[in-house]
Amino acid sequence: MLEEYFNKNLLQAGPFEVSPVLALGVSGGADSIALLHCAKNWAKQNKAVLVVLTVDHGLRPAAKDEVQKVANWSKELGITSHILTVPAWHESRNVLAKAREWRYKLMITWCRENNILHLLTAHQQDDQVETFFNRLERGSGLEGLCSMQLITEIDHVRLIRPFLGTDRQQIKKFLVDRKINWIDDPSNQDDHYFRARWRKIFPILVEQQLLNAKRVELAIYHLNQANQVIEQQISDLATRSILISPLGYIKINLKIFLQASPELGLRVLSRCLMMVGGSDYSARYHNLLALYDKIAEPLFTGTTIAGCLLNRQGQSLLIMREVASIQSEISISTSPQLWDRRFLIFLNSEQSLSAKYKVRKLGISRKKLVESIHTNFSNNQGYPLEHVPAKVLQTLPALWDEEGLAAIPNLVLYRDKKDLENLQCQFYPQQPITKLR
Repeated sequence: MLEEYFNKNLLQAGPFEVSPVLALGVSGGADSIALLHCAKNWAKQNKAVLVVLTVDHGLRPAAKDEVQKVANWSKELGITSHILTVPAWHESRNVLAKAREWRYKLMITWCRENNILHLLTAHQQDDQVETFFNRLERGSGLEGLCSMQLITEIDHVRLIRPFLGTDRQQIKKFLVDRKINWIDDPSNQDDHYFRARWRKIFPILVEQQLLNAKRVELAIYHLNQANQVIEQQISDLATRSILISPLGYIKINLKIFLQASPELGLRVLSRCLMMVGGSDYSARYHNLLALYDKIAEPLFTGTTIAGCLLNRQGQSLLIMREVASIQSEISISTSPQLWDRRFLIFLNSEQSLSAKYKVRKLGISRKKLVESIHTNFSNNQGYPLEHVPAKVLQTLPALWDEEGLAAIPNLVLYRDKKDLENLQCQFYPQQPITKLR
């Protein structure tokens, strides 16, 4: 029964490429061990390759033994595993939320760096109900209450949840019937966490016929249907009012934008900030609402928020990356790399590039840039600088070495074109403006 449900959901999540590679997020708990075994059987039937990712959060002394146990179980099934480790902890609040954030960051990054498109996790029906009420308690809006989806794209990796409609008891029965072991997480019994308290209260609510998981799922379904109508309106508004530049900034036509309802405007504004700022999370609602009200005022000229610089020019609003917020520096490698969570850096040939080069923000004024181009660059006929807002210039990825500025690929400017022209920088935002399915 569980395997049938798993197979049906993966069929819905497809079609997959020929001989696909699927990463599995496996903690060692009952849900993820069931995922491991169902995926093993599916992979055999579909000529797929599996890779297990298990994360050592470093929160408990037993964690190292547990991730090693997952690695051993994976090896017994003939599946390669990788243990990912969270850096040293400095958090004392919201520990589980931070652990979850690190877990996804590590797994998604590993998938992207290893060219794996699909990551499967073991979230199931009880997790969905728990997520819904957790978000309800925090005052989430419609989008948040839509909870988890079968497929979510994060940083261009497809996060797939094939157990989402099945319950925990069905999963444990699958394991017990096959005499398969799993690890119990003691934090599930710790009343400091919403998750533990909720798992004690929910069975009582079910027994009293006040709630049941199927009805909550039905409510989530209806919320999703309503949200998709709004997403279509968001898409229409974005199409009419915003221009996304390949140089990594957004221009909003305020005359059109401010005619829309505030609910639509707030969502579009939030996603513009996430796209340009490279964040996975929206700015807080009260800050967004205050910003939206300011934008509508005729005397508004600009502000900074969520790693972005906003500047009003007549009936246009420019949303640019805030220069001071850019700390990213990377070396060039043969595989594509993400810089500042906005630009994909890659070599457009088999040619390698010297390790002396680093990619970091341009960070200099237009005047200094013009002087540098005329003095040091062999070609100075790239993208017209006068067409680029001055603040945007400073936020562009640039190639540097011990001699100074070597290239600005987005502007087709190179100190030595022969050596550097194969370096490409493509605006590659991690968050979309619309989320239509």
